[in-house]
Amino acid sequence: MLYYLKDDVRYNRIPKIVLSTSNSPLHIHECISNGATEYLVKPNNMTALQELAKKLLAFCNSPQG
Repeated sequence: MLYYLKDDVRYNRIPKIVLSTSNSPLHIHECISNGATEYLVKPNNMTALQELAKKLLAFCNSPQG
């Protein structure tokens, strides 16, 4: 899906954020090279979930978000 979005100019300005359970460097590299703006691993505890929420909010408030 990322590959197709990457080649369609209609979606160039929309950030593509991948949320996955995999932290495999291969998966991360594949997503980023196919147009993902960010690759986030789903947290498995409350503290990590809070950190992820902060990161997403910062991204939304940044000029690129």
